[in-house]
Amino acid sequence: MLQSLASESSLFVSPPELPAQVFAFTDGSCRAPTCSLSKLASWGVVIAETNLQNFWPLAGGVVPGHVQTALRGEITAAISACEYALQIGRELHLWTDNDLVYRRILKFQQKQCYFKPNQKDADLWKILHQRVRQLGVFFLGVTKVCSHQDVSTAEDEYEAWVFKGNAAADHVADTAVYQHVGLYKLWQSLQQEIAHIHMLRNHVHRTLIQVGKHAVRSGTGKPPDKQHAERISREEIAEADFSPIPVDCLPGKYMYPYAEELLSWLHQLVDPSEPVRCISWFQVNVIFEHQTRRTGVRHIKSRKQWVEGERDTKHIDFVRRTNYLSDWVQGVWRSANRPIKLLHLRPESNVLQFWTQCLALRIRAGLVQLADEVLMESQVKVSSVRSLRYL
Repeated sequence: MLQSLASESSLFVSPPELPAQVFAFTDGSCRAPTCSLSKLASWGVVIAETNLQNFWPLAGGVVPGHVQTALRGEITAAISACEYALQIGRELHLWTDNDLVYRRILKFQQKQCYFKPNQKDADLWKILHQRVRQLGVFFLGVTKVCSHQDVSTAEDEYEAWVFKGNAAADHVADTAVYQHVGLYKLWQSLQQEIAHIHMLRNHVHRTLIQVGKHAVRSGTGKPPDKQHAERISREEIAEADFSPIPVDCLPGKYMYPYAEELLSWLHQLVDPSEPVRCISWFQVNVIFEHQTRRTGVRHIKSRKQWVEGERDTKHIDFVRRTNYLSDWVQGVWRSANRPIKLLHLRPESNVLQFWTQCLALRIRAGLVQLADEVLMESQVKVSSVRSLRYL
């Protein structure tokens, strides 16, 4: 339906009295702008009436074509205002709240422009450029305004007038879709279908998470010893010794504000009465970040110094945070002449499904399950290191 729409930029509802000059406000709008399936863009133009107090809804419509964006609505509205001024032979002054349209029009006034066929929105930019050049000296200028402003905050009468004009153009752009009843009803139906798909997807996702958590609690995975029996012999398993290391014995380069807290946490991670289990550094870090609400340590190469981990976890992804924690722990234990022997295998986990560096620990009961439950809040099964980056 959008593909079959004809351009409405030259269809005008003229005011009862033609103005001596055209003071036009333009705006573009887009419903469901983030949904690639149901974007619906529209546009609107209003002009000041001869008394300059009221604004006349001059033109508006839906953006034709498959590509639906608010920017295409903004460009179409500017084209329509120019075409009206050309049609009635009046000078035009334009107000727009779109910065790109504003800057392009200034450029169009100054020089000829070439548009590449594959340039984004080249079809509309080319038409706008032609209209601005056709107006020539009749184009008095373009002014950038701020959208959605409260008239009561205006500093003077002119600013209040601009705010009203912009609000009027915004209203026309937003309501222009109602001129196409069949199209609007189809769009509403599509929105409902998409909402139902999202609901179904969310229910399926919650069900998968619940099943995964139940599987972990029920211990449906392979027994730990059997899972690793064919991969590594008992003689090769060297238990990591996390007995206390006094903070004052740390080499200077490993000192940072929470070093003592981290050493204490590592010690309480172990329970001598538990069997030795092969645990990945990812599981260790998941438990650490979940229990302490900290992001471990970070190494600054340029200063050869360890510092507190980034509070913004988006800045440094989970895999890098885990690597930092692993490097710090191994470095500290190496400096204490108690190096940790690492094993490369699949850890004891119902979530982590890949081989990685593991250490043998007598980890406290329930902590392996805790790590699985935290990991499953993101994914039921993790088959690669890459999948953990945005945890």
